[in-house]
Amino acid sequence: MTRTVYLIVLLTAVLALVLRVPRLDQRPMHNDEAVNAVKFSQLWENGGYKYDPNEHHGPSLYYATLAVGRLTAAPDYAHYSEADSG
Repeated sequence: MTRTVYLIVLLTAVLALVLRVPRLDQRPMHNDEAVNAVKFSQLWENGGYKYDPNEHHGPSLYYATLAVGRLTAAPDYAHYSEADSG
């Protein structure tokens, strides 16, 4: 790809973040996001996640979110919001 294409992709990604991140905690969750939140809560509260390849996404999303929660010192799952996970 040329530099122009890379620049367009980069600017598109920045624009997407600028439009998506502000007031993230004020918008309702999409169904898929809510399902992911339930799976993440199981990991947070139980300390483990049993991956079932026949349903949902792989565990990397949940473990990455758990790392962000630990780095931001969120006290527990009940006080962790979608705005915290960026």
